[in-house]
Amino acid sequence: MKKFPISLLVLAAALAITPTAFADSIIAGNDTVPRSYVDTYYNFVVIDSVNPAQTSALITGWNIYAANTLPVELLIYKPDGGDNYTLMGESALMTPAVGVNSFILTSPIPMEPGDVVGLYFASTGSVPFDYTTGATVFHYTNPNSYDLTVGSESYFNPLGERTYSVDVTGLVIPEPSTLFLLGTGLFGMAGLFARRVKAARGR
Repeated sequence: MKKFPISLLVLAAALAITPTAFADSIIAGNDTVPRSYVDTYYNFVVIDSVNPAQTSALITGWNIYAANTLPVELLIYKPDGGDNYTLMGESALMTPAVGVNSFILTSPIPMEPGDVVGLYFASTGSVPFDYTTGATVFHYTNPNSYDLTVGSESYFNPLGERTYSVDVTGLVIPEPSTLFLLGTGLFGMAGLFARRVKAARGR
């Protein structure tokens, strides 16, 4: 009979108990589908606050629908009240193909409940949008008025009600109570496993 290390059995138990904690999920953003309009601003940032993060997560990838091949960069922002936002993380500047694009981050970006998705366009826009009631976004159109340094806070001008074709995916971080229950259960399972191994060896 093939033997498995206890560590692998514990990991398998963890996956069985809390699979969403170890699987990529859509954390924030919108459907990556064709939309009706593309920005004609140049060298600008947009924040899409339609669907902010609802849970703590590590962002590992992002998806867009691109209407053209102009470069775009993912930004993750934390609202600071009013129209102020702090940049929490960014991707490399990517050149998309027309259609749906999926990008993997070289370093995961932490995201907390309420954090929102942003995009930087080095030229004019490439990710299309629709006008959507209740979906507020913000633009900077002056390249000297914003700071793309992680940790910097910037003021954004309200632009209108729009939904962009971008989402972010990552690993959901379980709540402390869930981790406690998971740990208690795993320790119990590990103890039971150890007792069974000991009993089997004593036969």
